[in-house]
Amino acid sequence: MVEEIRLELADPVQQVRDIHNQDQPEEALREYLRRPADHLERLTRTTDAADGS
Repeated sequence: MVEEIRLELADPVQQVRDIHNQDQPEEALREYLRRPADHLERLTRTTDAADGS
């Protein structure tokens, strides 16, 4: 899931505001997507480190 978010953020194929019917600036919506992706990546790294992966 994080990889798909990162791909869309790097090379957008559609406007986030069109998907979610929002009036916010596109960059603000992309930042909103970036934050949970960052959090999930940190959780994954922490879990992998704890597992010895």
